[in-house]
Amino acid sequence: MNIRFMLLPVLFLAAALSACDTAAGDWRKATAANTVAAYQIFLERHGGDEHAGNARGRILALQDEQAWTAARAANTEEAYNAYLKTEGGGVHAEEARYYLTGLQRAQDWAAIQNAASVASLQAFLQKYPQGVESNQARDRLKELSYRVEPAKSRKR
Repeated sequence: MNIRFMLLPVLFLAAALSACDTAAGDWRKATAANTVAAYQIFLERHGGDEHAGNARGRILALQDEQAWTAARAANTEEAYNAYLKTEGGGVHAEEARYYLTGLQRAQDWAAIQNAASVASLQAFLQKYPQGVESNQARDRLKELSYRVEPAKSRKR
């Protein structure tokens, strides 16, 4: 009779240990695969496991990397804005803003190339104090200022 009473706790213990081994094994599989799908499967099976928080974090990190890779591949204002909309707090948010500013700066520089005046160059430099185009704007401004100075001195 003692065996019957011992059998139930032993079976329960075996089931608990088996579940732990399954969770640990599934965690190893998920980390080896390192994909959103693998971590989601782990969470479906073991949502209350000690590794569940890590799995959720890895999903967010992988989604952020996928969104960033897509934005960089497209290299457009729309793509960077989409990244910032979906992953505004992501690892690459600051970098996305940097590239977005670079694209906008290049576009604004192209717009004033043919009719660059002192005023338009100064406005450009006020908006974009740094960057390749800003250096070009400074050079252009020096050229325009140089052309204006000799003309003023001749009228005297």
